[in-house]
Order: sequence, then structure tokens, then C-alpha cells
Amino acid sequence: MKYRKAAAVLVLICLWLGVLGEIGFPVSALEFRDSGGDPPLIGGPSDGGQPGDGATQHTVHLGPEILEEGEMRTYETLSADFAGNPYLQEGMYPGTLDVYLDGPIVVEKGAFLKIGTFAIGSDKEASPVLHAALSDEPLIVVREGGTLVLTDVELNLQGEGLLILQDPGASVKVQGMDLPEDLVQWSTPFVENENRPLKDVWLEEGTPLTMEALPSSLTAYVQENGKEEWKEVALAWDLSGYDGRTSGEWTLTGSCVDAGGTPIPSEVPPSVSVRWYRLDELIVKDAFWSGKEAAAAQLVLGQLPDELDRLWGEISQDEGRTWTVWEEPDFTLSTDLNGNPVAVFEVPDSTPRWYRVRGTNEAEDHFWSTESFLLPQEESADQGGNRGGAVNPLPLDRDPLPIDNGQDNLGEEEPSQESTGSTEETPADPEADGTDGSEAEQAETLEIPASVQDAEGEKSPAPKPAAVLDMAAQRDQAQAGEEEAAVSPEEEILEEPLLLTADSEPDPVETETAEQAQKPAGALSAGQQMLLVLGGLAVSGGAAALVIRHSRKA
Repeated sequence: MKYRKAAAVLVLICLWLGVLGEIGFPVSALEFRDSGGDPPLIGGPSDGGQPGDGATQHTVHLGPEILEEGEMRTYETLSADFAGNPYLQEGMYPGTLDVYLDGPIVVEKGAFLKIGTFAIGSDKEASPVLHAALSDEPLIVVREGGTLVLTDVELNLQGEGLLILQDPGASVKVQGMDLPEDLVQWSTPFVENENRPLKDVWLEEGTPLTMEALPSSLTAYVQENGKEEWKEVALAWDLSGYDGRTSGEWTLTGSCVDAGGTPIPSEVPPSVSVRWYRLDELIVKDAFWSGKEAAAAQLVLGQLPDELDRLWGEISQDEGRTWTVWEEPDFTLSTDLNGNPVAVFEVPDSTPRWYRVRGTNEAEDHFWSTESFLLPQEESADQGGNRGGAVNPLPLDRDPLPIDNGQDNLGEEEPSQESTGSTEETPADPEADGTDGSEAEQAETLEIPASVQDAEGEKSPAPKPAAVLDMAAQRDQAQAGEEEAAVSPEEEILEEPLLLTADSEPDPVETETAEQAQKPAGALSAGQQMLLVLGGLAVSGGAAALVIRHSRKA
């Protein structure tokens, strides 16, 4: 009988909760969740993984053995705080580490061996101790192309002899420590130039390749006696294999040399690509200067070649000896009323400068260039057409192209110290470019970006428009601008939204109607919901009382 009473009460409660759920009562507030237990570890298995043994003292024995190409061995100490961490990788030792060299180790080409602390100069990481008995045979031999790194290692050596033998072309780095000279047989300096490619050399078609056109040096890290130094390294080239071509493309391989001209090893042999280009003229119909407050030089161009893919401007302040690339937003291209393309140079002041426009095709084997124009030639607020006059201070075949050669690597700063200036002077040979200019804005011109090569030799594209000069689209844009300019001030005022000085009071009838319209079909108001809840409680209570009374009579 007791179970029947409890069941009846439970059924009534379930019915009541169902009613509450139908009317949108937040039944979820009655839910209870189990918050016991620990969450799974982030980055590890869901069960938390198996912890390590927590050891903080480690011993490793090496040798005799040969590390082959592609094999990598690391023996690095970490802070003892990582002891027992289940996610430690192989070769990581929290706490102390003793490494015993039981025999010679040979590090072949493409192999890697490191012994030391995980970080350089860390106070929480104990220096590994290297134990070895020296003899006439070196204990660690690093072959050409192999790599050995020792970082903050303590030496516990017995006897006399060599610890390390470095073959020419091998990489041996000693960090956070000093090695006695009698323990190592060092090789010649080693140049780390794998990530230091040389820039292409550009020559006009018909020009033979000469030694003067090739880069004479590069800048890179140089290893010497286990230390690295950022420095300039001379280059040597052998033109005996040059076939005399004056068009197309040719790749030349050289070598790094010391001050005496003796070749020194490098990660990769230095190489450079020589590319010949064809140079044609871009016609300038007019050149003039406009304004003093917002100074600008404008060159009205003739018809542009169909195969033209990139267009940019160049400015010289030394009569054409060196040129600076003028790029977006300081160089833009628009059209005049006759549909002629107009190159606009925005400059910060009215200092006389030489201006020209250059371009190339997609393959970058065909270039175009205008003549050079000196602007302004007189101190006036606005010069009319033909005021600049054509000035060609240097022959056309000596005009620089927007491509650098390897000579621009001279005097480069260490990567961590390289500047990111906006200007760069370039030599008069057709291989260099740079950027400069003010932050002027062009509101009614089609902007065409100009880009340059990076300082490391990876060729970036020259200034490139989003599409090859769509003159019809430019004319449409100009016409649209004229139509917008034709709107009168009165019309502009009428287009402004009206501002109300006082908010009008909402109509209560309309507000109630809008609220009812937003309710879904069959939805109950808050009052109706409350009455339904109270009614459900009353019914439930009454039903429970009847059940209890019936049970007593029974």
C-alpha cells in the first residue's frame, strides 16, 4: 500500500513538471550535475596518461657508434620541476645528467648530436657532465655536413688527447661554455648561407655577362672555432663555363672565399641567376607639376602595351644616378578626360626631382621605361602642361630596373637587427629598387601598388596592379565621380536624416498590438502561466489528499 501511495504522488509530480515544461518554465534549473572527479589533462590522453617515475638523476652511456644521415640524438637537461611529467620527449632529462663516452662517436653527413641544457643560460637547468677518457683517437668526429652542438656542458676528462675532430664543412657549435684549444682540432670557417640566397642579376638584351655584374660578397653567420659571427663573406665566380649568351637566363655557381681568396666551406654553394631583359620606351605626352600644399608630379602617358602586367614609378634626386621606387599610395594611376593614363607622384615638398615610369610583363623578360622628367622647373603653385620637359641625364641602357642583384647584400645587418625603413637607395645598374614616399591619399585615382625585393634576395614582385589597367573601368569611375560632384549642397542637406528634438510617446494600443503580433501561436501570457502553475499545484495537492484519505479507509 505504501508503494502505491508513493507511485501516485510521483505520477502527479511528473504531470506537474510536464505542464511547466510545456509553458516554458526553466525546468533546467532543477537539473543537478555530478561535478566530482578531475577533468582530463589538456594536450594528453583522456585518462591522464601514466606518470613517470619522478627521477631527477640520470646516466647515459654513448659509443662506440656511428650516427648516420637523418639520425638525430639529443641529451638535454630540464628543470627538476618537470620530473614525473608524462609528456616528456625522448632525450629530455629533468634534474641532473651524466653522459659517459665509452668509445668514439662519428657524426656523419646529415646527422645531428646535441648534449647540453635545453635553454641557454637557464638557472633552473643543471649542466650535463660529460665523462670521458682521452686518448690519441678523438672521441667525437664530425664529418662534412654533420652537426654537433654542446651547450653549457661540464667536462670531467681523464688523460690527454682530442675530444672533438671537426672535418672541413662540418658544423660544430659551442654555446654557453668554452672549450680548451688542446681538446679540439678545428677546421676552416664555415658559412651558414642556406637561407641567404643571392638576388638575380639583370642585364639588357645584347649585354654580355662580366665579372663586374656579379655580386662580390654576401652576409651570413660564419662559424669559426665553435662560435658564430654575423659577417660579410667574399664571393668568387668562375666564368670559364659562360657560353657568351646575351638573352634568356643562365645560372652561375661560385664559392665563398677568405680574405686571401682561399675557398671556405659553406652550407650550399652560392649561386646566382642572370636574366636578360628587353627594354622599350613608354611614350609621355605631357609632364607637369601641380600644387604646393599637396605637391604632385604628373606624367600623361600614351597607349600602354597590351602585355604590360606591372607598372610603377621611380624618383631620383641625384640626376638619375640612383633611383627610388615610388609605390602605393604615393604613386597612383588615373585617366584624364581624353582617356589617357596619368601617372601621379605624391611628394612631401616642391624640391626638384627626376621622375619616370617603368613597367614589365608577367614573365619579367620585357621592360618598358619613360624618359626622365625634372619637376618642378619653376617656383609656382601650378605648372601647366609641357612645363617639365624631357630630361635624360643618363643613357637609357643604364637606367635601373626594379630588380636587385646580389651586390645589394653588401653590408646587410644581422637579421635580428635589420631595419624596416620605407626607403632604400638603389644603384644605377638595372638591378635594384627601393621604396620611399609620403602618406598622401588619392581619392579619385586607381591605385597601383609597387613592391620591391626583400633584403635577403628572395625576389618579391615589382609593383603590381590588381588587374592590367582597365581603362574603360577607370573612365566609368571618373564619370561616376563627376556625377557625385554635381550634387548641390541643398540636395546633400535633404539627403541627411532628420533629427527629432523630442521623442514621441508610443501609442499603448499599437504597442500592445505589436507585442501580441510577436508572440508565437498558442503562447500564454505571464499571468496565464502563473495561474496555470498555481492551478497545477492545487490539483496536485488535492489529488494527493484524496489518495491519502482513500488509503486510510482501506
